[in-house]
Amino acid sequence: MIWKKWGIPLAVLIDGTLVNAGIVLAFLIRFGGRIPARNFAAYQNLWVFITIIMIGAFYISGLYDRRRSYTMVNILDNTINGVTLGTLLTFVAVYAARREVGRFPTSVLMISWLVNLILISGWRIILVQFRKVAPRRVLVVGRGEGAESILEDIKKRPELGYKLVGVISEEGEKNPEPEVKHFKSVRNIRRIVTANKIDEVIISLPPESRKEMIDAISQCQGMGVRFKIVPELYEMFLSETDGEDVNGLPLVEVMAPPIYGANEVIKRLIDILVSSVALLLFLPLVLLIMVLVKMESKGRVLFKQERVGKDGRIFSLYKFRSMAKDAEKDTGPVLAKSDDKRITKLGRILRKTRLDEIPQLVKVLKGDMSLVGPRPERPFFVERFKKEIPGYVQRLQVRPGITGLAQVHSRYDISARSKLRYDLLYVRNHSLFLDMEIILRTIGVILRRRGAR
Repeated sequence: MIWKKWGIPLAVLIDGTLVNAGIVLAFLIRFGGRIPARNFAAYQNLWVFITIIMIGAFYISGLYDRRRSYTMVNILDNTINGVTLGTLLTFVAVYAARREVGRFPTSVLMISWLVNLILISGWRIILVQFRKVAPRRVLVVGRGEGAESILEDIKKRPELGYKLVGVISEEGEKNPEPEVKHFKSVRNIRRIVTANKIDEVIISLPPESRKEMIDAISQCQGMGVRFKIVPELYEMFLSETDGEDVNGLPLVEVMAPPIYGANEVIKRLIDILVSSVALLLFLPLVLLIMVLVKMESKGRVLFKQERVGKDGRIFSLYKFRSMAKDAEKDTGPVLAKSDDKRITKLGRILRKTRLDEIPQLVKVLKGDMSLVGPRPERPFFVERFKKEIPGYVQRLQVRPGITGLAQVHSRYDISARSKLRYDLLYVRNHSLFLDMEIILRTIGVILRRRGAR
């Protein structure tokens, strides 16, 4: 459980420690068990930069990619690439800084390459071996040859790191084993997953039964369970997701976290830094807006409303009030329109300039929201759209944002189905560069006063 939640930060911490331990060990090997102060001084002055360089090289080489199912070959391949790239970059850095920090022995770097190769790959190989002792608990959903092949391979190949806990199939399992549970329907899959502490669900269903797959994934949304499917040929052609082979059958992960690993950490750090600075800079403007809202109409300055966040968690969203007091008293929940009569004169200005969104920076700082992501929707509409629009639940994989792809590329009043296309496009293609592009486009939208109403 700890590794599932803190796996990437722990891996970075372990790698950083081992990289420096490897360099110290290389000094000891090179100088016969002693460390010359003069030569060691260069390392002491640069160890922080060397650590950052090496971790960056490991990231580029895919050592922190949790989506892949690692084998010995993958570990060694990624480690060789990462350690080699990091060592070369370190050589360039220490050579460029030799006048300021002193000479770093090239022989020590060459020895550290081999030592770090052993250390960095070694602990990962040990972790893979441990997975056989503590395997992932798997539930198989499906019927036919594909499902039978998966079941057979899981039982015969413990090196895959799977423990078959149960099967959901109307046909029943051939040659069932006593410790494997059998269930008839996916309708109660959330309860099954919870009761049996399932880590991963593998689905093998024919195309005409894919609605069952969508329902199963929707039920388990937010539970941290991984879903893999046996895809059709056209799905393999369209998919950009790394696959895994089980007994000759390719498995493709669906609903995989789009923002994960180092990207997740960097995105969160950017959110914290930018929201903190922005709140300080906007403080005088915030006070002015509070006074103007209070002067224009009765009611609270801040508008509070429940919204649905990442993994379906409910949080309270704050905006500067832009509508008349009790705007939905007689109508109930209603989506805002471009010519909405409930919006006040000041509120229309606040919406066009997006200044009504400033209080949401507090939610970004807290972690309920991000600067960029799908706009958070109210629980009432989320439940409705989940029933009406297939795949709507996928937008809940990421933190909602103050701005998003739909907000910079479309009108304010587009349909939920059209907006979902933009949201899923963001979820599928997320990158830090895309976030930066959306932020810059948002500034352009605000300056041109386009989009929001």
